[in-house]
Amino acid sequence: MTRIEGWETILTKFIVSRSNEKFKWGKHDCCLFACDGIEAITGDDSAYMFRDKYADKAGAYSLLKDFSGGGLEETAECLAGEFGMDEVSMSFAGRGDVALCNVPTVINEELPTLGIIGMSGDIYIAGTRRLQVFSKESGFRFWKV
Repeated sequence: MTRIEGWETILTKFIVSRSNEKFKWGKHDCCLFACDGIEAITGDDSAYMFRDKYADKAGAYSLLKDFSGGGLEETAECLAGEFGMDEVSMSFAGRGDVALCNVPTVINEELPTLGIIGMSGDIYIAGTRRLQVFSKESGFRFWKV
């Protein structure tokens, strides 16, 4: 993946445009939000195989299992491999990169959740009423976009 010229401004505008959007399975959930951020700064749609194919938690989990044989973490690994996003340590993850976190989610469980690192260095994740913001230390796996 190659970031497009002016990606920093594009990333900021993308995050601001989604800041008050409510969580919705299949439209604005953690996976699609992160992939939409990647698409905004690269032009590559890493979620093409998921779009418009689920509308609830059961559908999302079924699609993840069908795609990767596992859950969100396994799917992130598969997508990273397909799109050439190398896994890096937290120290080397930066703005515009993808993070997998274990944080309280919209389904009131602490499960792996995907987010994107904003220009502030914090991780942005689709939340119930608006984007949630977590420190980079909340991530446990990171991929370079």
